[in-house]
Amino acid sequence: MREPILSAAQAHQQMFFSKEEEEIFSSFREQLETIETFTEYVRHHPNCLHRSHLPGHVTASGVVISRDRKKILLSFHAKLKMWVQLGGHADGNPHLHEVAYREAQEESGIDDLYLPSQIPFDYDIHEIKANSKEPAHLHYDARYLIIASHDNYTISSESLDLKWVQIDRIKEYTEEASVVRLLRKLPNLFKLLDRDLPCCL
Repeated sequence: MREPILSAAQAHQQMFFSKEEEEIFSSFREQLETIETFTEYVRHHPNCLHRSHLPGHVTASGVVISRDRKKILLSFHAKLKMWVQLGGHADGNPHLHEVAYREAQEESGIDDLYLPSQIPFDYDIHEIKANSKEPAHLHYDARYLIIASHDNYTISSESLDLKWVQIDRIKEYTEEASVVRLLRKLPNLFKLLDRDLPCCL
């Protein structure tokens, strides 16, 4: 059940950190340690795909950008009370690109989205603070690029607000390190996209 996650992580390293051609993300080599921690957790915790598994579980994010590549769709998350990308729990699905796509559709109401690759372009491990329903725990998050066909959206119960934000104005909404890192990666990712980024593993 967990093999697709491990295969995607391996594909990520081969695509973005391969020395055979060029290192697309050469300035993000600290991510390799995050990926190692991520994959080791998945290997050693059979139930990591379920939100009931503590101290942490796997999630997936859809980094939704506009067709002109100038804007990102951010959610003012109802629970976190901060501007973040769209995403959610795997709930047993090891195909995290499907999770990211589903969450992006559900949270934005945009039914016409394009997923250019089944390979994540970012990994993050972050803490979710304790609340009335669950203790503090970690989210092991894989992030995928998703392109919206139009700018119209519908706010779901997951968000207090949604907004298209100009990428060059992102720090007016958040300085959260992992979100800023996503946007720093985009120019290099777009170069790869223009060279026919693989759409599948």
